Amino acid sequence: MIISDTAIKNRTSVAVLVVLIAIAGAMSYMSLPREAAPDVPIPFILVTTTYEGVSPEDVETSITMKIEKNLTGM
Repeated sequence: MIISDTAIKNRTSVAVLVVLIAIAGAMSYMSLPREAAPDVPIPFILVTTTYEGVSPEDVETSITMKIEKNLTGM
C-alpha cells in the first residue's frame, strides 16, 4: 500500500502522531540551554589609515602594520 492511502484510512492515528511529535518538539525546545548574550569571538580587525601625500605601500608598512600588531592582543 501507498503511505498516503494508509494515512487517509487512519486519520485519527496520524493526527495523534502529529500532535505527539509537536508536543515532544516543544518540550525539547524549552529544555535547550540558552544564553541571553553569548560571547561571539570576531576573528579579524579592520584597520583603515589615511596619510595624504604618502604612497599606499609606505602607509601600510610604517603605520597600518604597527597598529595591527598592537591590536592583535585585544
